[in-house]
Amino acid sequence: MKYDTALRLAALHIQQHAVSNHFVGKISIKAIEKASGLDKFVAHSLTENMKSKDLRKMLAQYMKLNQSLTAPGQKQLTALQAKLHYMKIVSELKTFGC
Repeated sequence: MKYDTALRLAALHIQQHAVSNHFVGKISIKAIEKASGLDKFVAHSLTENMKSKDLRKMLAQYMKLNQSLTAPGQKQLTALQAKLHYMKIVSELKTFGC
């Protein structure tokens, strides 16, 4: 799996986790890292091969990109929307989809 795909999936997983656990307001990577740790969301190979600062920066960028997936007038993705986008990306992978 490519790094960008893995990071995009991690960002969607973080989004889903934050909404499910009632994080209020803007979801920040630092707050998620403090509450749950990034190891739960990011593959071990990514944490080994990337600097933590770069990893947080890329995740924040993908989190911002995920906000463009919301419906007009909606502030953030719901947990279900995040799961559906996650499954759409996974289904398009060569090793998973047709």
